[in-house]
Amino acid sequence: MTDPLTTLIRLTDDISHLDHVQDLVFLARLESQTDQETQLKLDRQQTEIDRKRMLLEIIMADIRNRN
Repeated sequence: MTDPLTTLIRLTDDISHLDHVQDLVFLARLESQTDQETQLKLDRQQTEIDRKRMLLEIIMADIRNRN
């Protein structure tokens, strides 16, 4: 099992990656404002990003509470 600090660093990297994906979704939304199908796909992608962010927050809160 890895130590909490290493886990937090990994989780921070995961958040950084999600930020990058979030930026790409935002740009795609701007580029295809009138394409309903693309917007639906981006909505689904956004839901997945939000779900992953929530999971990361829960894990980080758990680590903080243990230490």
